[in-house]
Amino acid sequence: MCGDTGASAIFGPQKGATPEIVVELDQCLANLARVVASDLGVDVLHTAGSGAAGGLGAGLIAFTNAELRSGIDMVCDVLDFDSHAATADLVITGEGRADRSTAFDKAPVGIARRSRAFGVPTLLLAGGLGSGYDVLYDHGIDAIISIAEEPTDLASSLAQGAELLERAAERALRLYNLGKNAQH
Repeated sequence: MCGDTGASAIFGPQKGATPEIVVELDQCLANLARVVASDLGVDVLHTAGSGAAGGLGAGLIAFTNAELRSGIDMVCDVLDFDSHAATADLVITGEGRADRSTAFDKAPVGIARRSRAFGVPTLLLAGGLGSGYDVLYDHGIDAIISIAEEPTDLASSLAQGAELLERAAERALRLYNLGKNAQH
């Protein structure tokens, strides 16, 4: 929930928090964890997933006795993802912005984890690349392609979203085919 990989440090900057605000938010979450431990006897500070959604996981654990599960795993189960991955040659997933926070069990990493169990590579198409995106290679993502072709503002990117995604997918598949042909 707190510290270098806690909710404030990972998600705060995405929401516009300055380094000073991140420290203050982290201190507030740590204080909340102390009060919950003291008054309810529940340790949310060291519980995996308690920092999810900015600390919502901690609230659900503390106040509703919830059991946290990976959201992407639940979605994959409902979609019977494993049966599809078992017969796939390549899995393509997406993320609006791939960065360090993506490694914290966001959809692309969960999908890559499940695909890897079947020996299937995972390619990530991302609207943009942020700080620390390269750690995703250590979490099962085999390749990352930015959808953006040049620096542009968000409104322009959104207006051209379908076209940019289509061109990025074509580039990705051309590279994939190049790799497959190089093996032969």
